[in-house]
Amino acid sequence: MLRIVSPIFLLLMTTAACGGQTQMQKHDMKVGGCVIDTIPLGIDAPKTDPGRIPERITIKAVHDAGRETFARAARELAEILRASGIAVFGRSELIHVTAGACWPPWTITFEVDLQGPEKVEAARKAVLGSSIAGLAASETRPGDYGRFFVGAGRGSSDLWTVWFDGAGPAGEKENQ
Repeated sequence: MLRIVSPIFLLLMTTAACGGQTQMQKHDMKVGGCVIDTIPLGIDAPKTDPGRIPERITIKAVHDAGRETFARAARELAEILRASGIAVFGRSELIHVTAGACWPPWTITFEVDLQGPEKVEAARKAVLGSSIAGLAASETRPGDYGRFFVGAGRGSSDLWTVWFDGAGPAGEKENQ
């Protein structure tokens, strides 16, 4: 009887161990309970160590604005921030939430220096005063959240949000 029980016990233990590994591999694809896909933007994103936890400025979208629009927005936002004296320490690739309750489903996060209220306001004014990816900036949220929006935050606090939709001030057409 012991000879029969041992192989069955061994089979059950192996199945349980392998089942745990499968769940662990699936868990690696999840962030905060959401399944994500990282989409490379194909643009340089140097990363430096700020020596502390940096603040963030994030491009967010409810709907897919298109990889080229996201890449253009990331390049232009980096230029706007640097021109306004905001240090950029790094940038994520385009993150797409493919399953789960995480919101919004499209994001690109910049690690930045917003130490002090003057830098927070300088960044807000610079972003609000710019057209990004051919889209006009507004302090008012469009009903559908626009093509994308840019927000600043520190820890779990949001500092400001600027919405982008429609043609920019130079009369540029929306980037389809």
